[in-house]
Amino acid sequence: MKTKSDYREDHVSDATAGQNVAYDKLKHSYWHYKDILFSPDGTSLPAPDPVDAAKMAKIMIATLPAASGASDQLRSYDLVWLLHLVGDLHQPLHAIARYTAELPHGDRGGNAEMVVPATGETIALHAYWDRLFGGYSSVFGAIFDADDRGGLGSVAVDPDAEKVLDPDRWAQESFEAAKSFAYAQPVAPGPAAVQLTRDYETNARNVARTRAALAAARLARVLDTALH
Repeated sequence: MKTKSDYREDHVSDATAGQNVAYDKLKHSYWHYKDILFSPDGTSLPAPDPVDAAKMAKIMIATLPAASGASDQLRSYDLVWLLHLVGDLHQPLHAIARYTAELPHGDRGGNAEMVVPATGETIALHAYWDRLFGGYSSVFGAIFDADDRGGLGSVAVDPDAEKVLDPDRWAQESFEAAKSFAYAQPVAPGPAAVQLTRDYETNARNVARTRAALAAARLARVLDTALH
């Protein structure tokens, strides 16, 4: 599983950062997140990245319709990317970076905090939340989460929220969810691993299920509009 530290091996500011060229064989790993920067203690913040998941998602959404004039090759490339980026933008820790006295260079979306969930292993906070959104060990597991037998199909989606199709707003929602839930107690800045409480894990699962279901509903609307 990639972390944001892996993403930052790419150069966000180089000439290829925002190019949308079909199957260019570049990683574009920084496309997977939009870091909205914040500091609860006044630690100075760097400039935001010039290219991010929301900016690229908007470019790709505009490219998908046949009327865009883009080649079928580029449209297929953007479709594959968009299927992934919509999910990324709804994962709270793909939309935030916290800067504190303990972590003055930022926590890379929770990659610098370690937690111990009920399963007993020590894991990065970011990876813990990524796993709530997927990481299936079997095809059946993925199907179960998507159907009506207690999976995402049983999660009610706010019909008004479903109509929000602006990637920047998806990221802002995820940012607020990260502050309220991903960084909730007992999570604290710094490398020391903390034991997650039952309340934390229950809230995290509920937020993840709600965000994933909303992402699916919004993706369906985006594709229906762009491809019909």
